Amino acid sequence: MTTESRAPSAEGHTIFRHSVILGLGDAISMGLGFITTIVVTDMLGERFGLLLGAQRFAGFFLVIAQFGLTPFLIRSIAAKREDAGVLVGDVLLLRAILGALFSAVVIGSAALFGHMPEHLWLIAVWALVEVLGVLAETNSAACQGLERMGLSSLIMLSRAVPNVIGVVLVATTGGGLSELITVYVTSGIIQLTTSLGISFTVLGRRNIRFEFNKIPPLIKASYHYLGIIVGYGILKSVDVIILTRIAGTSEVARYGAGMNFLTALFIFPLIGQKALLPMFSRLSGSTTVAGIGRNTLHAFSMLAFPAAFGLSVLSSQVVALYPSGEFGSSAIVLRILAFGFIFSALASVLAAILTGAGDITAIVKAYVVTIALVVPLNLVLVPRYGAVGTAAATVTAYMILTVCLARPALNIIRSVPVAAMFRHCLAAAIMAAAIYPLRHLGLPLSITTGAVIFAVALFLLTPSGGLERRILHFGFQKARAMIGRKID
Repeated sequence: MTTESRAPSAEGHTIFRHSVILGLGDAISMGLGFITTIVVTDMLGERFGLLLGAQRFAGFFLVIAQFGLTPFLIRSIAAKREDAGVLVGDVLLLRAILGALFSAVVIGSAALFGHMPEHLWLIAVWALVEVLGVLAETNSAACQGLERMGLSSLIMLSRAVPNVIGVVLVATTGGGLSELITVYVTSGIIQLTTSLGISFTVLGRRNIRFEFNKIPPLIKASYHYLGIIVGYGILKSVDVIILTRIAGTSEVARYGAGMNFLTALFIFPLIGQKALLPMFSRLSGSTTVAGIGRNTLHAFSMLAFPAAFGLSVLSSQVVALYPSGEFGSSAIVLRILAFGFIFSALASVLAAILTGAGDITAIVKAYVVTIALVVPLNLVLVPRYGAVGTAAATVTAYMILTVCLARPALNIIRSVPVAAMFRHCLAAAIMAAAIYPLRHLGLPLSITTGAVIFAVALFLLTPSGGLERRILHFGFQKARAMIGRKID
């Protein structure tokens, strides 16, 4: 094996360390968020469609508040850290202004187009929740740019913990939608306050300042990233907006109940993006990027295939986790969406590679092509198939996006680990076939059995010296070292 075919040891260890730190923080945060979503969905029932409709409608315009500043901030601080305080201060000020504009556009558009007219208050309050989150995200991005991943995770937890406590209290005391919204607003305020305190500590209170003359260049520099946020926002929101307008909130609730479980899996590509983006920015132009990018695709493929196959096979048992039993019809939605996770995970890694390399145009073009094809597909499928049609269109979108990103990413990583991805697919198929007869015996047994079968199958299919075996060996060494330190 050539030196070029593997990531350098120091950078590989850095990725592993950052991924573990982010993994622990994000796993807790997203786990709490998942519990929150399940409780809210089950508590509201069909009215969950109202909440999801408001969330996605506001999300459609969120680009106004974000303005592509998060990836720009991470990349800028990672590449040149001495002016981090000024960058953070100017971005906070700019986002406060843009947040006010965003709220006005959301409320005005909802009133103009008659979107959920009887619940305009819900859309308005959710716009406030989004603004609070965007401001806190600025401080989290600064921590990621400085590669202080633990602090970035802490900022996420400062919202997730109050959220889950508040939602459980509302559910147990018989509260409703208005009480839930109050919890979301309160949690957003707590997170913003925490994130500001962390930024002042890390960067120094005096270093965070506004330099108004730098704001116009800041807008110009971040403008290139704006297209990515626009594309992501449209792709994330257009499905629910079309579904709400054509099929109604009951189908939105059905779709959302299935999507909730897929969202829980997004922790893996999210960790990859956060761990890789500052490193790719710091190493931009280096020959080591190709090896790191290729090995990262390899590793994420190893996670994506078994997750997608397993979730598809166990979809009926998974949606049965809703205590009310109201969302059994969401199983087919989840079964379809599960396969989309393979492509969404790979697309997120490809996008991180391209962003770190500064090839923003390629990502924007990929989103343009994807949206141009998927919006008409939604309009064709939703009237006839409702939530199922939306799920099929969503998976198609992930597939198109992955294909569009793969070609420019090849200019950086030079090759895709096709043989390894085939091994992962084959091992996942063997796992799915093995757990299918066991699916009615309970999720713990099915998941445990599936994990063991996949690991054994992959080990047997992987040649000696393969990355899978190296990852397992590296992880085992780290775990043994940690245990040894605790004993000493």
